[in-house]
Amino acid sequence: MLRSKLITLTAVATAGLLALSACTRADSPPAGTDTGGTNGENSYFEPGFFEQDAPGEPTSGGTLTVADYAEARTLDPSRAIATGYSGGSSLVAVYDQLIRWNQRDQAFEPRLAESVEPNDDHTQWTINLREGVNFSDGTPLNADAVIGSFNYYLQNQGFDLGVVGPKWAGAEKVDDLTVQVNLREPWATFPFALGMGMGFIPAPAAIANGPDNFEPIGAGAFTFETYKPQEELVLAKNPDFWEGEPHLDKLRFVWVGADETKHDSLNTGSVQAAVIRDLRMVKESREADYSGWLTVESLGNIIQVNRAEGRPGHDPAVSHAIAHAINEEELYDRVFDGLGLPTKRLFPPGYRYYNEDVEAPEFDPEKATEFLAEAKENGFDGHLKIISLADPISRDQGLTLQAQLEGAGFTVENDFVRSVTDITTKIHIERDFDFARTALAMGDSDPYWRLYSGFHSQSPANAYGYADPDFDALLEELQATPVDERDDVLKRIEEKFLADLPAVSFAGNVTLIAWQQDVHGVQPTNDAMVGFEKAWIAN
Repeated sequence: MLRSKLITLTAVATAGLLALSACTRADSPPAGTDTGGTNGENSYFEPGFFEQDAPGEPTSGGTLTVADYAEARTLDPSRAIATGYSGGSSLVAVYDQLIRWNQRDQAFEPRLAESVEPNDDHTQWTINLREGVNFSDGTPLNADAVIGSFNYYLQNQGFDLGVVGPKWAGAEKVDDLTVQVNLREPWATFPFALGMGMGFIPAPAAIANGPDNFEPIGAGAFTFETYKPQEELVLAKNPDFWEGEPHLDKLRFVWVGADETKHDSLNTGSVQAAVIRDLRMVKESREADYSGWLTVESLGNIIQVNRAEGRPGHDPAVSHAIAHAINEEELYDRVFDGLGLPTKRLFPPGYRYYNEDVEAPEFDPEKATEFLAEAKENGFDGHLKIISLADPISRDQGLTLQAQLEGAGFTVENDFVRSVTDITTKIHIERDFDFARTALAMGDSDPYWRLYSGFHSQSPANAYGYADPDFDALLEELQATPVDERDDVLKRIEEKFLADLPAVSFAGNVTLIAWQQDVHGVQPTNDAMVGFEKAWIAN
């Protein structure tokens, strides 16, 4: 059985891995997002779609091979992490989604659910399921299956439990194709949750024997065929897919290592699509004129401050001294030859919610010295012990930051560790750290998820000790605000974040999902995941 073959990481450890790997691995240097940048080459990192016109009607057949960013080590939605950085696209293929965030239209798109409608205050949502949808084992996708899947996900503490759990008041069957979800508080973008982990609905037979005997049976465009750890996951088309028989015969996910290898694999044609985050390879892929989609993420390279009481960073003056001491432009010029678009903003240029009227901390050694003096008056000894990875690029960043911070009067100790697991354990499990160079990789489809899980005082995933009732209230206001009315509250969230600095950002990320010019119909969705149900390869 698949569950006996696949190794399941804890959600918190994998969350740390995907965030850190976005910015600190030698093969994936951090990406900035300021479209002004340090040189003209940074225009390659502007977000959006760039595709070839399709040559007529879709053709059928063939295998599309994807060099994915990370391996999906389980197809159990309650144990997987549904993001494009952790193999989530394979879950989209097997299960589809109840509701999808359509990146092309920037709107929610019905999938297995024909519609999802709220009551007046967004505390109750009615899910109307699409008629005639069956799982690949022939059983119907109905209200009982959806409620059973929801309960399975929550009982097994799926990765998004920290966001969904506090608001969940239960789901009940209205009729065979209608589910009513009750929430404890208003949540205007609840449909986004239906495109994440709990929106992947396994068949009743898949979950009947518990997570240790899980079988990957879904209602998606593809079905599980074979899995070879650290090598490949092969999915076969589901001829009875509700949207019509897929064009592709098979969908194959592989993990070839560094982004340079992925780019080379695209060049040789051994893969037809790849997820790339190394700026050098993003640039080269754009120059090679592949089709694709590029998105900007916030908080892509940060110094995470432990704000818990008793920690050196509990005093916000420490964060402000760090922020004013860092010259992010100089850092990127030295470490990345100017390739990268550094910024201290929460929502950088190129990000969907960028607001040019928000002021971010500037490099100012005099202010840094003043804030440091204030922190020392409050008992801080001026010592920063910063944990980070030990690969060459991480070391270069660490040493450059050390010189900048010591120039403002700090004493800096770089604690270079060997593995992502070491940092993840210190931050997210032991919560025994003062300062860490890491990432949160917050996509722009719904920043609420990362902001709530990382910084709300009641979030079980908040490992950083930041607790502010005013920030909590802003997040709760965001939770209750519809997508098209969010600009003002997100502006106030950014202003509050930059005033408090629970983390000091100095760059964002870019993620490029590139595909060959003869590939068409790729459908980017929630959190950098991709749907291939309409994909086809031109003859």
